[in-house]
Amino acid sequence: MLASKPHDGPGNSTSPHFPKPEPGLRDRYFVDPVPALFCHDRPAGDRLAGGERLADAGKAKDQHFVDPVPSLLVAAARAASAAAAVLVLALTVGVAAVLMLFPAAGLAQSERTQPVEPGRSRTASGARDDLVRAQGGGIVGDDLGRPQTQASIRDDLGRPFPLPAAAPARIVSMAPNITEILFALGLGDRIVGVTRFCDYPPGAEAVPKVGGLVDPNVEIILSLKPGLVLAFRGNPLRVIDRLGELHVPVFVFDIGGGLDDMCGLVTRIGSVTRREREAQALAAALRSRLDALEARLAGVAARPRVFVILHSQGLWTSGGEGYISDLVARAGAVNIAAGIGRKWVLYSRERIVRDDPDAVFVLARSRREFEAAREWMAGEARLGGVKAVRTGRVFLLDQDAASRFGPRLVDVLETMARDLHPERFGEGR
Repeated sequence: MLASKPHDGPGNSTSPHFPKPEPGLRDRYFVDPVPALFCHDRPAGDRLAGGERLADAGKAKDQHFVDPVPSLLVAAARAASAAAAVLVLALTVGVAAVLMLFPAAGLAQSERTQPVEPGRSRTASGARDDLVRAQGGGIVGDDLGRPQTQASIRDDLGRPFPLPAAAPARIVSMAPNITEILFALGLGDRIVGVTRFCDYPPGAEAVPKVGGLVDPNVEIILSLKPGLVLAFRGNPLRVIDRLGELHVPVFVFDIGGGLDDMCGLVTRIGSVTRREREAQALAAALRSRLDALEARLAGVAARPRVFVILHSQGLWTSGGEGYISDLVARAGAVNIAAGIGRKWVLYSRERIVRDDPDAVFVLARSRREFEAAREWMAGEARLGGVKAVRTGRVFLLDQDAASRFGPRLVDVLETMARDLHPERFGEGR
């Protein structure tokens, strides 16, 4: 894993939508150096939703979004006399002290008059609360700390998030895979903002853009008046922090290590958006396809050794911690880079020649890009002798579908399995 420095930006907000993360979670929530899709436009010195600092510029605060104090208030404050200021302060402290007595007394009385009875039967709401706690959630308290019936779950920064009573009317998605899942859950008409990379399904292209994955614009997001912002690994922590400070509900998702985690992501997005039924149905359909593929590949005698390459970005491939490695394994093959404990790994030509994969998958955006990559490998002095290139077992994978942690990964998996084991699909070699 990459080492990460403690976060030194904002993030000490007391907003109910952005409580302080648990110790250490922010540091562990790092971002691997994804080689191609989202890193070309990262601002220098930025910190992503994971604690990784690209270049330590020594500026923890985003000056562009510091709230200015209106000039009229400044002028009024300067004109006020010292005596008036002292009087206002005294009155404020006095009123606050009186108010603090009442909730404390009320809470103490509530605790005395509502004891927990041993052996008391659980109500439906109590059973639900136990389930939420088991899933890492809890019961939301009000501003006075009194328990409420509204449940909460924790996001992947470890922060409790109060579940809304109904699906938010205005949602901003800060990652392409989240956008795809929201559309799949029937929430396309509630999405008011997406990133410029969100181009699938086709309806996503018409939604207003809030910037990129690593450079979303806070002012644009605020102008959309979202009731919920869904963030993902790779979004800058400074943006997530700032939205929380402005009391915008933000839920952060991490990327998983495989397709089981992807199905879990679908159900969690369903919970946060109150589309539980639709999310459960989608996850069940995806798992059904996975089970069917597993049955089809059961007992395969040969498991080819595979290398997955990200086109036009050097010899970047998926390490053992990346979900691509899980796809390779489920497709009845072995990822030659699975022994490296990283999500993405930069391979050398010498190492590929030494590992000599049986098949190569090229992540490309088009057939034309794929053909260019295949021709390059065939013409490269060292790579031309690799078994996969020599025997013509170089295959295309849709880069957009394969690089987004969403439902289309099952399509990618089925394509890989068909290319590697055509005999299991009634096809000749």
